Amino acid sequence: MNVDAVLSEPIIARFWDKVEPMFDDRGCWEWRGRGNQSGYGQLFVGYDGIASRPVLAHRASWRINVGPIPNGLCVLHRCDNPPCVNPGHLFLGTRLVNNRDMIAKGRFVNHLSLKTACPRGHAYDRVSKSGSRLCTICKLDQQRIKRAAERLKK
Repeated sequence: MNVDAVLSEPIIARFWDKVEPMFDDRGCWEWRGRGNQSGYGQLFVGYDGIASRPVLAHRASWRINVGPIPNGLCVLHRCDNPPCVNPGHLFLGTRLVNNRDMIAKGRFVNHLSLKTACPRGHAYDRVSKSGSRLCTICKLDQQRIKRAAERLKK
């Protein structure tokens, strides 16, 4: 989505209505409007008078306060505070830079590693040569089914 095309004066005014500067040590400008599931602010913008789509508030802040966002770049947070829209806390980077920044700040969570049971509810109790986790019960069931199918072919 091209943010440059949608930031008209009324939208910019709506943006500033939802920004609250925090007077603490961090100095973040908190987004007080609607947010997404990850905590990033969203500003809804209409297109051609028909539909409304979300624009991330920190991207809108960059565009309003700094300038255009080159294609393929993300707007990242130095402060590691998703609702912050303070342009002094934002910087541009690629997705790779964003992922490395996330890992360096300890925010990376491998959601698959949090699962402790297989889809059938058995505990993962083995690790394969490739490093994937296995459930002994399901593995044995798979082997029985495979042997039975081979016997039927004979």
